[in-house]
Amino acid sequence: MDNALTVYFSTGAFRNNSLVEILNYCVRYGIRNLELSSGVKPAPTYLETLAMFRDECQFLVHNYFPPPQIPFVLNLAATDKGTLRQSRDHCRAAIDLCMTLGSPFYSVHSGFALNLTPELLGKPRQQSRLSSEYIIKPEIAYETFAESVDYLSRYAESRGVGLLVENNVVTTAHVTAGKAGALLMVRAEEILRLMADISCPNLGVLVDVGHLKVSANALGYSPDSFISEIRPYIRAFHLSDNDGQTDQNRLVSKSSWFWPAVRQFPDATIVLEAYNLIEAEISEQRMVIEGALKK
Repeated sequence: MDNALTVYFSTGAFRNNSLVEILNYCVRYGIRNLELSSGVKPAPTYLETLAMFRDECQFLVHNYFPPPQIPFVLNLAATDKGTLRQSRDHCRAAIDLCMTLGSPFYSVHSGFALNLTPELLGKPRQQSRLSSEYIIKPEIAYETFAESVDYLSRYAESRGVGLLVENNVVTTAHVTAGKAGALLMVRAEEILRLMADISCPNLGVLVDVGHLKVSANALGYSPDSFISEIRPYIRAFHLSDNDGQTDQNRLVSKSSWFWPAVRQFPDATIVLEAYNLIEAEISEQRMVIEGALKK
């Protein structure tokens, strides 16, 4: 594998929600790169825990980490002032954590034109049936999101940290219900607009290929064209597979569609985001990724 290309495992890949146990597993099985992300239970001592493993692992910080004691919806496009303030505060704290850990960037989900509760996250069918009181006008959502990203990218720059925004996922359920515009940053032109509007050198894109497969299928565009159009801004990839209908975070395989595209980015950071893997699957996925990236 090209030494310039670093592969991380998301904390969501493990079937344990204890950060200490995940880190012990990583040390035991030689996993040196860990993305701190979903599936970790809140703990007041996570900083001390991470400090214990600084010599063993390199870390990335993604989206909802550090996990809050009281769940909330992280939405950088929210019109609810409390949600927006909490979202920006969380991202600022995550950027500070990146600086502490020596992480090169913080990656965050793109916003959405919906004022959601935590129970509705990751449930596209329920989201597609929401009444108008939950809906944010797409242009207002974009303006709020762009303002958030502009502020956070400059805050990250002052800390020596990059900021990456992740493409969102739109399903056929959203399209059928007329809510395809509810999720931001699902088309290449949206990302190009954001990059042009902000133009901060430390701002880039994390391409989630699972999100991309579903969105491209729902909206009828080529996922390869999407990657080609935003190529100058791509810094990292989240890898998982699905049936093209919903984001399932399934195992990747030798025949997964995205390998030719990912191999075009030898300096990109790669993160496996397949979820809830057993020990044998973790080992197998390492071999699949390393084999695919060698070609």
